[in-house]
Amino acid sequence: MPRLTKDEESINFRCRSYGFEPKTVYILTRILLEAYRELKAGFHPNAPVVVLSPEQVTFKKQEMRRKVLRR
Repeated sequence: MPRLTKDEESINFRCRSYGFEPKTVYILTRILLEAYRELKAGFHPNAPVVVLSPEQVTFKKQEMRRKVLRR
């Protein structure tokens, strides 16, 4: 088993101090970063800006949560 760096030890310590399991935090962070990367890959600066109503924002948030938690 490889030895942890000081940064990894520090992150694990912080996770445990807040009551989180470091491995679970790693897995969830990886899922979120992959979803962010996919989102950024589809981003084009010249695309038209879409203004969403508060109801549409709530719906989009719920949709993204379901997508992340389904993995």
